[in-house]
Amino acid sequence: MCPDGWHLTDDIDDFLAHAGDFLRSRAALHNTPLADIENLRTRGADPHGAEATVFGRLESGGEVRAISYRTPRGGLGTLTPPRSRPEGRGRITGGTDREQVVCWCREFPVDIGEKSVIDLIDAASRRAATA
Repeated sequence: MCPDGWHLTDDIDDFLAHAGDFLRSRAALHNTPLADIENLRTRGADPHGAEATVFGRLESGGEVRAISYRTPRGGLGTLTPPRSRPEGRGRITGGTDREQVVCWCREFPVDIGEKSVIDLIDAASRRAATA
């Protein structure tokens, strides 16, 4: 334990054993950490390389009051602008674009190896209906 009440660990199971109830007690507020930590738990807490994810919980009076987590992030190399602009131009989408948007919404999670946690197809349909 750190002197200020923070407990740090790289053991995700230990972290969840202590902080899981705190996170689930206000699931809407903790939606992002819950989703991120579940992804780390199911894929492995160290998918980014040799440096491990660090999980922290702040305890006071025997209760968890806050959490933190730090995942290793790969740095960007030198950014290079495109040599030429792509053909075409932006435009407002309409109902005729629905099929293409639905296709993108189905393919994107698959392409990046994610499960769709939000029904993107329904979201795209609602947006197209209001356009």
